[in-house]
Amino acid sequence: MVQTGDDGSCGPVGFTEPIQSILAYRVPAGAKAPTLTAGSGVAFHQDDDLAQHYEEQDPADGMRWYAFISDAIPADAKTELADIVDAVFPLPTGAPYHGPPTSRSRRARPASAPRRSARVTSSRRRTRPAR
Repeated sequence: MVQTGDDGSCGPVGFTEPIQSILAYRVPAGAKAPTLTAGSGVAFHQDDDLAQHYEEQDPADGMRWYAFISDAIPADAKTELADIVDAVFPLPTGAPYHGPPTSRSRRARPASAPRRSARVTSSRRRTRPAR
């Protein structure tokens, strides 16, 4: 990770800072929110404001967004992070299953953290319907 100074220059590499993951799913309007379980044990929390942002940026008739943000974890540029997140979606009663829903994965820094740039790698995730 590169720390950016006030003058825009790069700072030292190798420090640790808190990062978070964002998961967002676009699902049929009547669908309920999924339950998320990360293999690492990191907790994800539903974020309605973030879901509204995705809805404003990428609307679709008959669809809605559910968005989740993880607890912050410490990370540095030397450590590649990966996780598997199971998203269990309750199926609607009496309706056919049209899944899996679309999803987006992003890594983000907390709003209170100073602005820094970082190399981002995608984390693996799998989506499966509830049984």
